[in-house]
Amino acid sequence: MRLLKNGDRPYHLGPFPLETLPRDERIAGPEIARPHIAADTNKEAGPLLGLSLRAYRDIFSRVAEGEVAPIRAPDTDDPMRCTVDIKGAAYFMDASQVGICRIPLNAWRAGATPRAHTHAIVLLLEHQRVPHDEPRARSWAEGNVQELAEMRATEIAGNLAGHIRLMGFDARADVPGQRFLDEERLAVLAGLAVRRDDESLANPYVDAFSLIVISTDYDLICDSPLAAAALNAKGFRYWWGINDAQSGRERNRRAKRASWASRYPMETVKRVARPTTLILDDEVNPAADTSAYSDPAANAKAIKALSYFLGSDLTGICEVPRYAWYSHKDDGTPIEMYHRYAVVMLIDQGFETMEGASGDDWISGSQSMRGYQRGAEIAGIMSHHLGQLGFSARAQTNADSDVLQIPLVLLAGLGELSRIGELVLNPFVGPRFKSVVLTTDIPLDVDKPIDFGLQTFCQGCLKCARECPCDAIPFGDKVMFNGYEIWKPDAERCARYRVTNPHGSACGRCMKTCPINKVVDSDGPLLSRAASWLGVNAMFLKKLMVPVATWADDALGNGRRNAAKKWWFDHEVVGDRVVVPKGVNQREIDPSRKVDPAKQRLAYYHASMMPPPDTAEPVPVDRKAAMAAKALLETPNEARARMAAGGPAPDHYTPTPPIGTGPAKNLAANPYSTDFADMKTPPSE
Repeated sequence: MRLLKNGDRPYHLGPFPLETLPRDERIAGPEIARPHIAADTNKEAGPLLGLSLRAYRDIFSRVAEGEVAPIRAPDTDDPMRCTVDIKGAAYFMDASQVGICRIPLNAWRAGATPRAHTHAIVLLLEHQRVPHDEPRARSWAEGNVQELAEMRATEIAGNLAGHIRLMGFDARADVPGQRFLDEERLAVLAGLAVRRDDESLANPYVDAFSLIVISTDYDLICDSPLAAAALNAKGFRYWWGINDAQSGRERNRRAKRASWASRYPMETVKRVARPTTLILDDEVNPAADTSAYSDPAANAKAIKALSYFLGSDLTGICEVPRYAWYSHKDDGTPIEMYHRYAVVMLIDQGFETMEGASGDDWISGSQSMRGYQRGAEIAGIMSHHLGQLGFSARAQTNADSDVLQIPLVLLAGLGELSRIGELVLNPFVGPRFKSVVLTTDIPLDVDKPIDFGLQTFCQGCLKCARECPCDAIPFGDKVMFNGYEIWKPDAERCARYRVTNPHGSACGRCMKTCPINKVVDSDGPLLSRAASWLGVNAMFLKKLMVPVATWADDALGNGRRNAAKKWWFDHEVVGDRVVVPKGVNQREIDPSRKVDPAKQRLAYYHASMMPPPDTAEPVPVDRKAAMAAKALLETPNEARARMAAGGPAPDHYTPTPPIGTGPAKNLAANPYSTDFADMKTPPSE
């Protein structure tokens, strides 16, 4: 049992203990000698959700093959190191199991022209469980389990093939409907499956799965076929978590959770009427027959179950206040409020990969983009699906959003605002997530905000501020900024470092070093699980626990890099090729660093200093003026007193007016009534 720390299992070995299974090289001969199988056929997609999944599978199929970089990346002459990178990348993208083998001639399907590819990377995707305990979600999911697996497999294989081509080697994702290879034969040769007497395949740990192959000329280390005895692998050691792999206990615990509940016990967290940070709502600046869906509670359960079926890690629902909508698009077009509800989903950026990183090295940007891509995929599929049911819905993603996501994460009960500032922390994954929002008008029950004592915790814990590489996180107290009570970071300084970081890609140092960046499940360290339970269920101890918790977090070395978890190459992409970077951030925590809050010089760009909301052109910033604007800040107590006395909002809360002729938007006005039946019909998306 892990008492204090997470294990040191190398990340590229994956969540299942494949390395412990018996192998039998004699199986390869008969498998290689099997005759060619028939050409691939593209089956019809199922109705509703199946059509949505197929649309996204087709999107990812477009990157199955492409141009190869003109030069080969550095460090790619060691097959073992390259194998670690490829398997690590596949697990990073959430493949269930990965195996590698050479491609025999007979593995090419009948009619396919063999490529000059020597190796096959075989990915196994475990099928998601159908939400049998939720009738509506069950009707959506049944018959589409394989379609979902094939869509996700195509996403992962397309990304991985693109990665290999960028490294200077040819690669093709052998996607469903366009398969040139016999994926089942290659799965046997790559040690992912055993062929039964009836010709079907079986995996030692997974009952139902789909396969996809990437063919390549990249020189990689091959795996050996499994012995038949490997199918007897689910013994006591597997149940307990052999070699620090995911245990059978944890898999069983997750399987018993309700389909509309995440794998984390969010139901144990205290719910409150308002977020735990003060938000001055009035001062913040920015069909078909559907009668079968008139029950908001049933709809909310079904929507949450669908989100978890598709891969969300945490989901909450809230109404969208007017201040959570942007006033204008980036081209200057005004935005009107068009949906009542927000389905807010969090995508975990990957604890183990973050364990191997400094937070601001060359994997940081990939962690962000993986989370954003997966979130956009899930929200897009759900939007498409709801549209087929007759409801207006829109995916609000990092690349295209009409809403501000942070207030919605708060209102949907998925976390509290943290010292990191413009970042919400969840009690079970900390800040280690990317959010995506689906706005819609299907009637939904909403969640309440949560209170797990984070305001007390962050007041006493300064670790993220201490470890910030550009000193953008405040050491002082919270302030009121444009209507929000917040530890206001220096957003310009943070953004400048992220885009100019010479020794890494972007930055997630605050996420890396936060004491709440933990694994809280039955495989996590006992100390972390106990601390999490106390933090959620014994908040009266919070003031006593915080100093001990932050000291212990440093004493245990949490926030340091774990070399066993580093799987990626430290490479920089310049144009169409991969090069050796100028350097690599290899930071470790610095518990001795002290900063005087009074001497920390942060910039505050109030609403009155923002660019006009309807301009599409860049506007220079005045950093000196923003630093002087610190003098305008209110404390939360001062804001409460002003509100109680009926005082007006400060002038610097008034946003810069549009440069066009239209009036400034009233960000407090909400066209939706409190009664869903009285709502105006929104424009279809």
